[in-house]
Amino acid sequence: MMEREGRELGSPWYRNFWPWFIVALLGTSVVGSLVTVAIALDQADVDVRIAEGALPTGPKSVGASAR
Repeated sequence: MMEREGRELGSPWYRNFWPWFIVALLGTSVVGSLVTVAIALDQADVDVRIAEGALPTGPKSVGASAR
């Protein structure tokens, strides 16, 4: 233990690769989230109304449509 006190323990955290890599990943996710929110607020909701009778209501036989 006495030897360690005299030696430097390493470079500061900001000179290493991995902290910046993790910060970049987190920053990318924040930017992506902000872009998603901006698109959601900018684009109007689509209100699709289907007329009655436009879609089949009963189950179809697979063989009947192939004939």
